[in-house]
Amino acid sequence: MGSSGYSGGSYGGAGGGAVNKCGDTLIIQIIVNQNQGSIWYNTAVSDDVYINLNKTSILPKIEVLKIDDNTLVGVAPPSYGWVINCIENGWKYQGVILKKEGTEYDPRVTVQLSGVK
Repeated sequence: MGSSGYSGGSYGGAGGGAVNKCGDTLIIQIIVNQNQGSIWYNTAVSDDVYINLNKTSILPKIEVLKIDDNTLVGVAPPSYGWVINCIENGWKYQGVILKKEGTEYDPRVTVQLSGVK
């Protein structure tokens, strides 16, 4: 019969095989799926941001918010789900908006965050 090319469970997320550590610096192109125009006009490169773990929905979300006014900028892609365990173990992530590309209808925001305990 043969075997599938899928290797179950030993590698997680994008870049399979990479070891993800809680203290790593994260560079994430976040998902902006609501209030795109507002995010486009009210965020700038170098704005300070942080991660909030939102567990009020069925699946937990890793939210990226602006530090100065707690505005939701976007959420991390599912491949960063491993960060949930880090947050639950006391890690906090803060950083800045690194890049802002696209348009008000399709903003692409990249953040750089560092983990501290």
